[in-house]
Amino acid sequence: MKDRQITEEATYWLEQMNSPVVDVSVARGFDKWMDADARHRDVFSDLQGLWDSPLLTGAARLSNSAPQPEAEEMAGGRKKVMASMAFGLMVAAIALLVLALPGPLFMTDIYRTDRGAGDHITLADGSRATLSGDAELEVRILPWKRTAVLRRGEVFLDIAHERFRGFTVESGSAEIKVLGTAFNVDRQGEQDTVVQVYRGVVGLEGPTGEYMVLRKGQAAKATAHHLVWQSDFMNRSGPDWIAGWFEMSNEPLGLLVEKLDRYSEHQIRIDDETLARRRVSGRFHISRPASVLSALKYAYGVTVVDKGDVITLQ
Repeated sequence: MKDRQITEEATYWLEQMNSPVVDVSVARGFDKWMDADARHRDVFSDLQGLWDSPLLTGAARLSNSAPQPEAEEMAGGRKKVMASMAFGLMVAAIALLVLALPGPLFMTDIYRTDRGAGDHITLADGSRATLSGDAELEVRILPWKRTAVLRRGEVFLDIAHERFRGFTVESGSAEIKVLGTAFNVDRQGEQDTVVQVYRGVVGLEGPTGEYMVLRKGQAAKATAHHLVWQSDFMNRSGPDWIAGWFEMSNEPLGLLVEKLDRYSEHQIRIDDETLARRRVSGRFHISRPASVLSALKYAYGVTVVDKGDVITLQ
């Protein structure tokens, strides 16, 4: 009941704050309401997003066909009346939409996996997600938008196509926008993200506004500073990591260790930054961390120190 009450209050404040003139006392009341609860800010922000969404196109079209006022309400008066009618219809459309929906509104689902244990998830909109080990994905499925934030790990998404609601994924410095497609998002460290498209088209935006369009078989990497095209890959049905493999060519050892860590029950890390930057190549069976670590000892002269709960490469 609390969520519905917040929605009703947010709808009221949306109407007040989008009026042509806002009284000082009203503005102060709005600020007080926004500061009272973080959920107030979240719900109001979501309603503002709905304001410009295609869902309200019908309401706007209806307002344009509304009966005209009498002759004495000409010129400026007529414009004010029509603007008021249009606004009223828009607010009514929002209120009917959000209040008629069954169940809780503005819910956020957070999915987490442990090291060595991935998961297959079906989202509320029918989209499917496969998470790597040691991953965290936050998903919001709202009546007018679908968003997700990959906080760590890797996820393969098969997005249910919808005409009006797109799907946006944030990962590090990258933002990925889709309408209906299958793609992989690999968060590497704090900022870097690699995106691979297996079906359809995605738009990839970097931290500086740089933008790329990726199609089936294409991949790109978003860093803290720019976007970089990567080599095209074979059009498989899904990424290699789901089958427990990772292929790399002249990339940092630290990246391979990050992949191994997702499959290991115990933490795997590199304390030596020089070693972490050493370039390696090969196709590694990352779902078998012990065998890969053994191979690294012989191929690259790496020392593996196993302390039980932590495995360190030196």
